[in-house]
Amino acid sequence: MKKKFLTLICSLLAALLCFSAVACNNGGNGGSGNGGGSGTKPGGGRDYSTSIQIAYESKTTGSRQTAYKAIAEYWNNKIYGKTIEGLNGGQKINFKIQASSVSSETLADMMQGENMSYSLVELKEDGSQQVLALNQLDKIDTKEFDVSDISEALMAAYKMEYVSINGKKYLNVSSDKADLYGLPSGTSPSVIFYNTTKMSRSGIAVISMTEKEIEEYNKANGTHYVARGYHVYSEKPEQSLNVSSTTYNEVNLYGETQENVTGYRVFNNKIAMNWEELYALAAVLTPSYNPTNPGKANEKGFTSEHWFWLGWSVGGDCLAYDEEAGTLKFTLGENNRNYMVVAKDGVTIGGKHFAQGDILDYNARKALAALEAGGTVKGETTVTKDDLTTENTGDKATVLYEIPSMRDAFTYFCASSSAKDSNSGHDELHNKEVKGYGVAKAVKDMNNDSFEKSFTEGSVAMMYRDFTIAEKFGNKTDWNIAPAPQYKEFDANDNVKTVNGVEVKGYKSAHGETTAYAIPKNAKNKNEAKVIMQWLASSEVQKMFLDYGSEPYYVANSATVNNNAEYKTKFASKWSKVTNFNVDVLMDSFNYVTPGDWAYTSKRSEWIAGWASYLHNEVETGHVTLDSLFDTPQHSIGDINYTEYTNNIIKAYPYLGIVSHKTVK
Repeated sequence: MKKKFLTLICSLLAALLCFSAVACNNGGNGGSGNGGGSGTKPGGGRDYSTSIQIAYESKTTGSRQTAYKAIAEYWNNKIYGKTIEGLNGGQKINFKIQASSVSSETLADMMQGENMSYSLVELKEDGSQQVLALNQLDKIDTKEFDVSDISEALMAAYKMEYVSINGKKYLNVSSDKADLYGLPSGTSPSVIFYNTTKMSRSGIAVISMTEKEIEEYNKANGTHYVARGYHVYSEKPEQSLNVSSTTYNEVNLYGETQENVTGYRVFNNKIAMNWEELYALAAVLTPSYNPTNPGKANEKGFTSEHWFWLGWSVGGDCLAYDEEAGTLKFTLGENNRNYMVVAKDGVTIGGKHFAQGDILDYNARKALAALEAGGTVKGETTVTKDDLTTENTGDKATVLYEIPSMRDAFTYFCASSSAKDSNSGHDELHNKEVKGYGVAKAVKDMNNDSFEKSFTEGSVAMMYRDFTIAEKFGNKTDWNIAPAPQYKEFDANDNVKTVNGVEVKGYKSAHGETTAYAIPKNAKNKNEAKVIMQWLASSEVQKMFLDYGSEPYYVANSATVNNNAEYKTKFASKWSKVTNFNVDVLMDSFNYVTPGDWAYTSKRSEWIAGWASYLHNEVETGHVTLDSLFDTPQHSIGDINYTEYTNNIIKAYPYLGIVSHKTVK
């Protein structure tokens, strides 16, 4: 079987480099593979062949294209015409494939045609719904396809259930009965990129140790490192550490400047910063906070177009399925109190059980809001009103522990780029006003500048972005990566706070660009295409990209590959000019990477346009507060607010729910 798979996969990969949209003539009886067509093999003689075409909408440029080309040459020179075991009586079949790079809209139109010339398609996450909503893909039978080595988090983006309501067909992506329609081929997780030169010039030492490594190192060397992403030590944690005591201004979550903070500043690129650490570090890297910083006055310490790393970490999202209303809701500004479960046996709310350490979902938070207001809770709950008024101190919170809401998280995100001391919003959890930090570069301030240019030219010191952007940097020495920030609370000893034995920290979270292979319902040569698709998604082929490509931007679709020491070494070697490339962080991010919610909307441009431009132009710059975005009527859209406006658009969506994000503590 290995020979069969190798033959098929290499033939397909060869086709990916043929960018012609011209279809190959089918050399057989449709999908029968009986060798009805004929031609000439490279070595001469009769050619019993089946033509396979692939259309893709993923990025197949740069080093990834280089890898495809090398594998194609391998096929053309060494594999062409080999016997394919298990198919067509063992006869020799040659695959001649043309590939076409198309937009998701074009691909969706092609799917509805009667004569689909493509046997395989490669879907990109942000366009997949436009195809999936048409119900034009074959289900993937997991008994026929081996998916045991493919990440569940990646497959979740391609699990759907089609249902009929009042004669109309809808797509439900939240059902436990959802079917699989695509085999993920890889992903590019989002991480924190940081400028190593700016770190050094700002007097910040960079270390690279996991929590376990810190514990073992401290015990063996008598040092006193703490397991934090960024920390200011009153004295050197290690005498040999190349760092001097510096005095800088820093900032907290409320935009309050902490002036003349003196100490030894250490950044650990193996441990996720919490929100306070990120913004305190960003302030040190922002010259307007620190005149002694050698940067220019308009430089900022951080930038991010996306807010996912805050919202997902506390169990929030931009969209949520409202069970009571039976529709999607725009929940970016949701302000219901938010809780982590600390009860040993968990809690049950509205018939749904939440285990210890879980964060309640949208519907549970909504139910508890009704309970707190003296209303009724749909279904049975083990949570009482007394549990909601418990103080968040010590072991008194025996059932639920309150953490920031989605609204709080988004307030902090907007405040990071808002003008210093501007009114950004209100922190409901701590009942404090949040002022603008002015430590991040807003999207509007990019003007015609790109994120990668801002980073490479030094106008921002840190950036949250998916790893494909590294293609723009080249193999340079002045950058590295760190994990996306994570919500955490610390005690007086700089350890993660525990309540009832549960660490108070949110989910690990990261956006990622994910691709997957799928078979159209009206495709020809499906048997051959299935074999190819399985091989394309296999760990064996995932490894080929490193062997036959240059700098990789996608990690494999399986933990088996990503956790393999040899694979990680090869991956890191492709970035040989990046000093001590932090490959472990990239591979770990794969475990919890999630598509953005906009990937699940066939009309995403309509609803995003409803609020995103106002967000970037007004809220992020500190001209107006979040209240204006979510609650205040906007005359430009007919005296309704952006929440109402987007909810009205969402009602027209051709599906019922949204996939649950992969959550990792």
